[in-house]
Amino acid sequence: RIHQKIMKSRSSRLERAFIKAHKVEALSKQKYVCKYCLEPLTTKTATAEHLKAKSKGGLDSKENIAAANEIGLKTILYTFKDRSLLEKSLKELDVT
Repeated sequence: RIHQKIMKSRSSRLERAFIKAHKVEALSKQKYVCKYCLEPLTTKTATAEHLKAKSKGGLDSKENIAAANEIGLKTILYTFKDRSLLEKSLKELDVT
């Protein structure tokens, strides 16, 4: 049992490290602006946002991670309460 807890803890740390690396890569690709509101970002102010929610089958891959800030996330989620509508709109704008 202790071995399982240790392995799970290591797995979680490794997963967080990959997400952080993907966030930094997304920041660079997005020229350090929020994907949704276009406000300037730093590595400290940015959060990693899953483009396709993990609950909908999205992965922690770099292709599925975007850099965003809290304002951008709140704005986009308030505007598009239905996430599928958000994903469709982003595709139409060629933002994904």
